Parts: sequence; C-alpha cells; structure tokens
Amino acid sequence: MDAAAATPKGKLRPGDIILFAGKRFSARLVNWFQSWFAKDGLSEYNHAAVVTSVEGQIFESVRWWPRVIGLRRRYRRSQVMIVRWQGMTLERFHRGMAEVAYLKDRVYPIWRQLLHALRLAGFFRGVDAVCSELVAKFLYGAGARHKRWAGVNVADLHDEFVSQPDRFEVVFRGRLKDFF
Repeated sequence: MDAAAATPKGKLRPGDIILFAGKRFSARLVNWFQSWFAKDGLSEYNHAAVVTSVEGQIFESVRWWPRVIGLRRRYRRSQVMIVRWQGMTLERFHRGMAEVAYLKDRVYPIWRQLLHALRLAGFFRGVDAVCSELVAKFLYGAGARHKRWAGVNVADLHDEFVSQPDRFEVVFRGRLKDFF
C-alpha cells in the first residue's frame, strides 16, 4: 500500500522526516558546529526524527536513549521542516524501522556528538547513532538513500532534501502548532 494514498496531504504519514530548529544553548551549539562544514555555511536545523504514526508519534535519538514520543506534546512550539520521500510506502517504512529498531533501548551516544563537532563521526561507525544518523539509517533501510549514515548531521539531511525536490517533498515549514 502506498503511504501517499493512505493519508490526505497536509497530515503526517509514517516515514515522514521532521527537522527541528531548537533555541536552547545546546541546539545553537550544534548549529554552530554544523555550519562549519555545511556547503552553504548555514545550519538552521539541529534535531531530526522519523514520524511513526499519523497521530504524530516520532522515533528520535535524544537525551539518554532513543524513544518513541508524541510530537504535539514535546515539540508543539518548535520551528520545523516536515519532509516526505516520494517513494515511501508502508512496506518501505517497516523496512526502514527494522534497520533502526535496535536503537530503541540503547543509551544515547553523547560521545558521537564530539566526533560530529570534529567532523570525525563518519570514520567511526559502530552501532550507536545520534538523531541525524538514525534518520539517515532509517532512510537507507527504506531505500531512499545510500548506505553511508555515520557522520551525517542535520545540515547534511537538510541539504539532501532541498537539493532533490523530485525525490523529497517539503510538506511544511514553520511552527509545528500551525501544522495541526
């Protein structure tokens, strides 16, 4: 079944990707480091998650462990960009989730943040993943991107999405509460 046919336009679908623009000090610090290596020298978004249900559940790697959480409760006031891969189906969504399911109960790899800051995370794969790597690995499992996921940051994902409008549709940009 095609995920695009399952839900009307303007609603969340399993497999949608959400990029967040946080305002906290840690979020601004992530943007600062990402901007060093961004192709355009800019970094607007600093967190990423996979939508797992039309009700707004997301799978994210944050704080102490990757988790599934209600989007509206936690990120209601956040600036976001919601992106949809044109090839997403429910079968591909499940394949993508199977690729990252093992991360659900793992402790958050804070050490990978340091590797990202130094742009060395791509050289040290291991099994752990920060939020952007979780999304990249999900998209690989779903068939939307190449295998490289280690070292991918949120600015990389953003650039990949906006540079390929024939593959990735930007469904919404703005404050999350205005989407619902």
